[in-house]
Amino acid sequence: MIQLDRVTKQFPDGTVAVDELSLELPTGEVLALLGTSGSGKTTTLRMINRLIEPTRGTISIDGRDVRSLDVHELRRGIGYVIQQAGLFPHRTVIDNVTTVPRLLGWDRRRSRSRAMELLELFGLDDSMSDRYPAQLSGGQQQRVGVARALAADPPVLLMDEPFGAVDPIVRAQLQVEFARLQRELGKTVVFVTHDVDEAITVGTQIAVLRTGGVLAQIGTPKDVLAHPTDLFVADFMGADRQVKLLGLLPASAVNQRRLADLPSDWEVVLDGAGRPTGWCRRGAPVTTEVITPVRPGATARAVLEAALASESGAAIHVDDHGVATGVSTLDDLSLASIEAAA
Repeated sequence: MIQLDRVTKQFPDGTVAVDELSLELPTGEVLALLGTSGSGKTTTLRMINRLIEPTRGTISIDGRDVRSLDVHELRRGIGYVIQQAGLFPHRTVIDNVTTVPRLLGWDRRRSRSRAMELLELFGLDDSMSDRYPAQLSGGQQQRVGVARALAADPPVLLMDEPFGAVDPIVRAQLQVEFARLQRELGKTVVFVTHDVDEAITVGTQIAVLRTGGVLAQIGTPKDVLAHPTDLFVADFMGADRQVKLLGLLPASAVNQRRLADLPSDWEVVLDGAGRPTGWCRRGAPVTTEVITPVRPGATARAVLEAALASESGAAIHVDDHGVATGVSTLDDLSLASIEAAA
């Protein structure tokens, strides 16, 4: 557990970067620190591993004040990932990943075994282990950076906008991959970002900070989206908060109507196995629109996107075999969103 109790950081010029910040992060949770530039996100992160010392207040990990620990001992128990990966350019991938284990006295075989295990976990094949950072793509470098931070199996991981330097497609992939890995690894993570969608994807808790490092709200992504404490939080989370909220709900939360119960003159065209092949007007002899079905495991947001993309204003659900199971309209989505926010 990480606890901050009335933590303040005031720099010599008088600037207050963080002001009386108190929050608590249970073990195994991911806290997304969210805010604009100047809200003290990175300063807060760096105070946890004492790259910056607080002016006053207490930061503790599992009940131990971080200032009571030797700084090197403290940092060896904390993984740290930054935006540009921060890899050593003159070392190979595997040597980068084994940096901390070797500093801790692990033997070469154990260090390399752990490194190869992590590289495989991050989807990097054996052939990349002997490459240098310059020979990797930006996304691959970030994967190596996270693997290096996890190499000695630290209980705490600090991540400072780790995916901010890669293109949007790779960034989305890394976010989903990190969320999947976190479900397996169960680390206690503080994740700095200015991106609302990223905070929702990776965080089990979100802390929204105002300029000057003042806590505006902390809660689950659902709580912050559905019940912002004030106009600042509501504006920061975006006018499309209800759409974002649908991304947290499974598609199964949306009402499904029978295929014959669409309140319009559209109908689903099925093949002989019951799989949807398109839409057509009732009574029309030919299909007039191709469809993208909502598959098992999708979110309610996928239902919305499918419905908006269709002239019919409805989305078709299918099972694992691609057989149509029902349809959802935009009205059904509105009800799901309202119930989720309750």
